[in-house]
Amino acid sequence: NLFASKVNYSESKTIIVNPGFIDMLPLRKWDTENYIELVNLLLQKFPTVRIIITGRQDEMAQSERFEERLTDKTRVINFCGKTSVRQLLTLYSRASLLIATDSGVAHFASITSIFSVVLFGPETPVLYQPLTRNSKVIYKNLPCSPCYNVYNNRVSPCRDNLCLKTITVTEVFAAVLKVIDS
Repeated sequence: NLFASKVNYSESKTIIVNPGFIDMLPLRKWDTENYIELVNLLLQKFPTVRIIITGRQDEMAQSERFEERLTDKTRVINFCGKTSVRQLLTLYSRASLLIATDSGVAHFASITSIFSVVLFGPETPVLYQPLTRNSKVIYKNLPCSPCYNVYNNRVSPCRDNLCLKTITVTEVFAAVLKVIDS
């Protein structure tokens, strides 16, 4: 069993991070450097936490480069491209927290009991936030956002996603702390 051999759930909290290395809608991407900084902060703050990196098969190379930049690789498991949807749902059911941008990942997770921190930018959480009480949305609500919607077929003139760039690692870390403490 892929999960049983890698994660001892009784030993520590498990946080899933889905950096979305390749997003079909690039404006929805939070910078990979931010995810690296966030994961390193989590590893430093919580000495027993385990981090699981998830993603698609075509993101494996990026996930390996990502993993190389983490401070404590012994507590990081890279499942990028190694899980089926069914296995992901099982993983969400067993983990404590998911951190991701607005994507299918956050919506799949909402059918389980996992808590999530979901970053929104070019789309509005008013319409698209995960349908669960266990989700904390971070959204800047800039005047130019949302710029993706059903009326423009998700085609935006924007070339600089300030809506996500203005979400800081400190903000996301604070949201994660709030979820973990509750």
